[in-house]
Amino acid sequence: MDFFEQQHRARRRTWLMLLLFVLAVVAIVTAFDLVCAIVYVWLFDVPIPNSNGLLQQVPRSVYVWSTLATLLVIGWGTASRLVQLSGGGVAVADLIGARHVKRDSGEPAERRLLNVVEEMALASGITVPLVFAMDDQQAINAFAAGYSPHEATVIVTRGALEQLNRDELQGVVAHEFSHILNGDMRLNIHLLGVIAGIVMIGSIGAFLMTGIRDGDDLRRAGTDIRVFFLGLLLWLIGSIGVLAGRLIKAVISREREFLADASAVQFTRNPDGIGGALFKVGRRGSTIAQRHAEELSHMCIGAPVNDYFEFALFHDHPPLDERIERLLGPGAKRLLRERTERAEAAALSARGSPVVSELVSPLYAARAAPPPASSLAGAPGIARSLVESIGNPSSAHLDHARGMLDAIPAEIRAAVGSEKGAEAALFALLLGDGELRKAQLALIGERSGAEVPAQSARFADALKPLGARARLP
Repeated sequence: MDFFEQQHRARRRTWLMLLLFVLAVVAIVTAFDLVCAIVYVWLFDVPIPNSNGLLQQVPRSVYVWSTLATLLVIGWGTASRLVQLSGGGVAVADLIGARHVKRDSGEPAERRLLNVVEEMALASGITVPLVFAMDDQQAINAFAAGYSPHEATVIVTRGALEQLNRDELQGVVAHEFSHILNGDMRLNIHLLGVIAGIVMIGSIGAFLMTGIRDGDDLRRAGTDIRVFFLGLLLWLIGSIGVLAGRLIKAVISREREFLADASAVQFTRNPDGIGGALFKVGRRGSTIAQRHAEELSHMCIGAPVNDYFEFALFHDHPPLDERIERLLGPGAKRLLRERTERAEAAALSARGSPVVSELVSPLYAARAAPPPASSLAGAPGIARSLVESIGNPSSAHLDHARGMLDAIPAEIRAAVGSEKGAEAALFALLLGDGELRKAQLALIGERSGAEVPAQSARFADALKPLGARARLP
């Protein structure tokens, strides 16, 4: 499937989401109208009508105002959340309290993550996403967020940083890049707004029940029972929204997870990476202790909340066993378990040293061979191959990106993590020779301070042997 077909599928999923949202709103409005009719009958001592006479005995204005109130609450919940997330991926990171991992981080695990993300971005031809870490979450999980590939963010838990080896981390990042390139992120943020709206009624009901339980004044006035039951009814109506939200997320996201897993294998040419990561997700957990975890569940690589619903229809992630078997074949989970147990036993025998990587030998010796070089004999085939490669990077792209990054001097790669270092590197790319360089360096010194010109000149000399191949078009 090429990039354009993936984008078309994303647009179809958007229309499906809107249809399900409308159906959920209709169900909530109908339930709320019924509750309002019951409350009206109760408060005003109207004779309890039969099922056919309820509409006639309750004034139509009750239904009109209850419908408008329900639509207003749902609309307000959706609009407020979308406004809150208008900043894209950074806004989502702020919502959950994730920390920005800066490019000059000296922590080895964070440096490894930054390098992997940088390689993936270069191979994909997109802006390097900002990276965030959820430091207080020891489970293994990750997700991408944003409105477009050029302002995306990649957010990982501390557990993913510390418990995954490089191949597994690369598989997880490749999985998230699939979501970035396939147009899933914008849909995910819109889905956050949809879910916030349809669960708002239940949130109000829960607030009323909690407020009445703690409210002495209302208890003394003798009205607490009625308001408590009103809150209970609203909470029950809100459960329709929760179920609808689960169903919408399940319909939208389950198949995308399979696609992202397969894309990660195509990208890295290493099924053990993403397969091993998914095995560790199942073994060590992916649950996130965060109040927005339910809203974000459709975005994560592993389910961040426990599935309380027994019916698979409401699960927004496919079963991990099925995902692993699709990647590695039948019996893969048993082999992964044996390999992990051997690695952990070896680590324990080595005076308790932590497991920093799995066994070196791969689960399967066979690896997909890199695609053969194209021949100029068939121009139509070349054109078709070019179109199919758009937004669909392969392991060859990743190898090329890694080679380009490795060719850049380590001093320059480290320097661009700071503002002044990045400024010096940019000036280095623009410096000329001879007298022109002297004039340029003098101008740089006037504008940027005394340190930048010398650093720019040093960087320019270091980059010169690389030639034009180190410059992006």
